[in-house]
Order: sequence, then C-alpha cells, then structure tokens
Amino acid sequence: MGYPSNSIWLLYLSYGVIGGLGLGAGYVTPVSTIIKWFPDKRGLATGLAIMGFGFAAMLTGPVAQQLMASVGLEQTFYFLGTFYFVIMLLAAQFIVRPNLALSSTTENSISQKKGTRLTRGPELTANQALKTKSFTFLWIMFFINITCGIGLVSAASPMAQSMTGMSVQTAAIMVGIIGLFNGFGRLIWATLSDYIGRPATFSAIFILDIVMLSAILIFKLPLLFVIA
Repeated sequence: MGYPSNSIWLLYLSYGVIGGLGLGAGYVTPVSTIIKWFPDKRGLATGLAIMGFGFAAMLTGPVAQQLMASVGLEQTFYFLGTFYFVIMLLAAQFIVRPNLALSSTTENSISQKKGTRLTRGPELTANQALKTKSFTFLWIMFFINITCGIGLVSAASPMAQSMTGMSVQTAAIMVGIIGLFNGFGRLIWATLSDYIGRPATFSAIFILDIVMLSAILIFKLPLLFVIA
C-alpha cells in the first residue's frame, strides 16, 4: 500500500499499524490455543511455538536482503507478503481448540499426579480484564521490554561498531548469534517458568537485562556486547 504511492505515512500505516496488528493477532492466536492443548507444560509448549517466531527473524533477514538486492524493495514486499499469506493461510487450518471435556480430564489428571488441586481465579471478560491493575502493569512491562528489545536488535550491528569498535565482520556474526539465542532463549525461559513460576522467571530476565546492559555501557567491551 505504502510503497507504490511513495508516501512514507501510508507506509507507516500499512506496514506499521496494519502489519503490526496482524502480527499481534497471528502471534497470540496460536500461542493461546497451544496452551489449552498442553496445560501441564504451558511454558514448554509456548516456548516451542514462539521459538519459531524468534528464528524467523534470523532466517528471513538474509533472504529479504538478497531479494532487495536482486529485485528491488517494492518486489520484495510483494514476494514476502504473498509468501507469508499462503503459509499462514495453510497453517491456520490446523489451529483447533481442544475438546472441553478432554481439556478438563487432562487438568484433573495433572492435579492428581501432583497431589494438588488446581485453583482458578475469577473468570473475567475481556472488558473486565482491561480494567484490572494486573493487566495494566503487565501491558506496561511488555511494552517497555518488547520496544527496547526490538529497538536494540534492529540496531545491534551499528551500535556494537560505534560503542566497542567492533569490526563489520564480527558485528555480522554477533547479529547471527542474537537471532540464534532469540529463538532458543524463548524456549529455555518459557520451559524454566514451568518449574519456578512466571513471576520469578520474569524477575530473573529483567534483572539479567539490567546487569548486562549496564555492563555494556560501563565497560564497552566487544566480547561483553556479544554475550549480553
């Protein structure tokens, strides 16, 4: 929509706003469904699903670069858009909610194995959930975390070169490492949350973020930048 009209604002609207809304819907829908299929291993199941999301950036980035170099920016948008549309349309046919009776039986079985009784909080509608403090704080937390994460990943190579004097070749390798751990990290942390709980996992992630990012600013070492 935006590229043929040569309008940067229409590009922001189409690729940014509309594409962002589609990305959010395409992200949440399979994740929320897979949790219902595996109530005993929600972290692991979610981690496996979003691990593919993390790996996609590492795999499609070089492909997009090659396409832009060979056919141009406009055709790259068309090719990738068509490819994503076909793949998502086919994959969506396999997204099915589990049978309610089966889901209830599975949860009862889990409760008996653990010797505990599963407790549920009050069932809230979407409008009711939006008005709770928990949702507000979760939204702020994810907004800050994801915004900073996406901003850092997209500018990781030039940042590393300017802050630490890292070479272009090393920075390119570092970007690949980021993509690799962006995928595996989702699986590892999500699986860990099954054992230590979601709040403890988030606390560990954010504390680690603060320590490592602060260390980069203070010491400005290339190796530390790669590790962080």
